[in-house]
Amino acid sequence: MKKKYPLVPTAFFLLCLAAGTLIYWNYGHAIVKAIYERKSGSFLNRIIQGQASNPLQVYLESADGMFFASVLLLFAALFIFMASNSKKPDSGGQWIFSGLIIFGMVAVAFFRPSLMENEWLYMVNPRRIAHPEFLAHDWTWQQGTRGYFVFDWLVSPFAFFLSSLKLVLLGRALVWILLIVAFLKSARTLGLKWWQAALGFAFWFYAGQSFPEWEWVFGGFEAKCLSYFFLFLALHGVLNHQEIRAGIYAGISASFHGLIGGWGSLALSGTMLVPFRCKNPNRFLKFFSMFFFFALPGFIPGLLPFFKNFSIFKDDYTAQLLFRATHAPFLSIATVAEIVLLAAGTLILLGISFDREYARKLRIFLIILTGFFALGLLGKAWNRAFFLSAYPCRLGPVFLLLFFSLSVFRFLGRSVFVSFLLLSALLYCRMPEKLFKHTAYFGVDWKKALKDYPENDFSQLAGWVKTNTALDSVFVAPPWEYRFALSAERSQVVCYKYEIMDVSIQEWMRRLADLNGGKALQYKQGLSALRENYSRLTPAQLEAIKLKYGARYYLVPKERPDLPFRLVYSNSLYFLYDLDIPNGPL
Repeated sequence: MKKKYPLVPTAFFLLCLAAGTLIYWNYGHAIVKAIYERKSGSFLNRIIQGQASNPLQVYLESADGMFFASVLLLFAALFIFMASNSKKPDSGGQWIFSGLIIFGMVAVAFFRPSLMENEWLYMVNPRRIAHPEFLAHDWTWQQGTRGYFVFDWLVSPFAFFLSSLKLVLLGRALVWILLIVAFLKSARTLGLKWWQAALGFAFWFYAGQSFPEWEWVFGGFEAKCLSYFFLFLALHGVLNHQEIRAGIYAGISASFHGLIGGWGSLALSGTMLVPFRCKNPNRFLKFFSMFFFFALPGFIPGLLPFFKNFSIFKDDYTAQLLFRATHAPFLSIATVAEIVLLAAGTLILLGISFDREYARKLRIFLIILTGFFALGLLGKAWNRAFFLSAYPCRLGPVFLLLFFSLSVFRFLGRSVFVSFLLLSALLYCRMPEKLFKHTAYFGVDWKKALKDYPENDFSQLAGWVKTNTALDSVFVAPPWEYRFALSAERSQVVCYKYEIMDVSIQEWMRRLADLNGGKALQYKQGLSALRENYSRLTPAQLEAIKLKYGARYYLVPKERPDLPFRLVYSNSLYFLYDLDIPNGPL
């Protein structure tokens, strides 16, 4: 029998919400100002601290964000309650609503009007393809497409008519929708209810998407997001004996991101072979042939750098890996023990929660990925830099945490004790706190963007550079400043964030050493030594860099009155010197 939704409580809820909105609209800022100036009651005066460090505007913006978050989350709670009381539990509408809940969680966390760190890099090559003159004199970006050939050419047509920010916002929304569809498709296949899928996703998402938190699926717009989408579809195909379809999806996944698609496809291959004990090799052959064909568009450009020259010095390769790798296994013994416990618990829960055949395949898939993870730990212990550069550790923690979340919520859904346990689990991963903060910051960031707030110091610098310097100028710019190439649209001596996989790594290391005051990089010192030495480059060192690399400008994050070069631009954070003009009166 269809449930009737109570209209009176709903009307009262909306009336209270409207009254609260009117009160805040008229008196909210005045109350915050009174607290800030310590003119309210003694209890309220203690709410705001740090007046000496932060202006009133900071607290007004924070209050607006918190109020926006409260209203949005209250409306979301109302709609969730309405959805759970107005339709059958497993209808298509409920699953659509589950997808909307998931999209909302991701959007308030990451749909911000600014580029994320990796997006500053991933948007460079599509723009270079669309506009060949862009960064035509930059050594770093002349090294190729960083192994993401398919992604770069797929995105590049949009770079003709969309700014980088608009392109990224559109890309985020599209890839999140695709990933959510693939996730819910797998959840339905495994027999989860719509609310179990939403809560399982919430636990996985707010627990970091990976354990330890060095990899993510939902975040910015980059090649690996599409790779994960097709990998999820390939896993779904393997679960349902769709070998040809699974092979196609796995191959496309590898085309977008060779490491994610490659390791994932190896695990899927083992998942297909082990249950059947090779009695039916045609299944595997169908999968592999489709995988090989559809992986070629990405694999060929990605492997070409390795065939250019294998004479990469081990020390250089190791240093590059230790400096740049974000997925290498630098773990304490306690963290490894936690991962082992998570893996054991997940394997047990899979058998309890899911159909026997699905559980068996998922167990094999996770065991293989965990095996790759263990090999990565051994590679780190034995200093096998070439193997570690393939990042064998990145997929295991993602899928372990994901299937732990799904299986535990499916298993707990059978118990009357479920409400308390689910609440405890969500509190443990700090879901309420993170959700509220994400929503508040979401409101503050978009308010600033829509109200045309003043540009930050770096944006002001980038605007001046684009307006007042020649297109072919080369900058001695901080190598860790990943925003420079895309924002200032000028070449720099070297970019620290660029990952080089061929013999050019030796030139990359030499350029970084020159910007490090002539000292070779030491990975144990991290970026701190590079930041310090870069800001202390002497006039002689700058002259040498100018002659060696054709550099014209020196950008430094502190004023250098000792330099014999003219300061042509400055703000509170950045100082730009012209290496061709001696210091003196304008």
